[in-house]
Amino acid sequence: CHPEAKDGSVGLPISSVFQDSHDDGTAPAEYVLMDCDHVLPDSGKTIYEKFKLNKKKRPTVFVSGKVGPPKQVPEKHLKTGGMLTKLLKQMLEPHAAKIEKTKELKEKCLNKDVCGLLLKGGKPEPYVKHAMANLLGKYPNVQFASIDSSLLFLINLEEHLPEFVPGEHRFVVFKKVSGGLSSGDNETKAEGRLKTSILPLETPGVSFNSMNTLVGDVLNGKKMKKIPALPNIKTRTK
Repeated sequence: CHPEAKDGSVGLPISSVFQDSHDDGTAPAEYVLMDCDHVLPDSGKTIYEKFKLNKKKRPTVFVSGKVGPPKQVPEKHLKTGGMLTKLLKQMLEPHAAKIEKTKELKEKCLNKDVCGLLLKGGKPEPYVKHAMANLLGKYPNVQFASIDSSLLFLINLEEHLPEFVPGEHRFVVFKKVSGGLSSGDNETKAEGRLKTSILPLETPGVSFNSMNTLVGDVLNGKKMKKIPALPNIKTRTK
């Protein structure tokens, strides 16, 4: 938010944090100056009021677009241009969802049309992170997620995968068969119980080529294995 200069005056200088982040150029965002005191004709509210922005937090920066409704950037990320750039990258660049609970698994992965899940056997090596980043870039319409399977056990899924070996990563692709998570109202109760199918990487260990082939096979209609019950996450016992 940046007020327009009044009556031909020079006006306030642009926030150096905002300017430095813009000049850096690495965040996947467009930078726009907006007079947030402007009153919107349809509602009679200012932009501050419409989007519930805290005017006292300076600079007042908000992000809108692919992140959903406008979100104000917290002050702790506005100390330097580099900090703002880092936050924008986290918000706007595609990344794999981190899964730790059954509810997260259902919402962030199983309820998506297609989801690739990396089961980490320990701390992932740089080549694994690089492979996942490439998959995220190549398949923008596929959800990707990861879970630490050295700590967590997936009931109703592990029996369909290579046996867990510490340090070895595994990968499986889910494809939703029918249903969803919503229930209770007239629009969604006919949706039915969520059902999914799987296509696992049959060998332990992962690479970009092996995961890329598996995702491609699923998108090209390869036969999937239906599983009778949704996976549930429990703590892995030693």
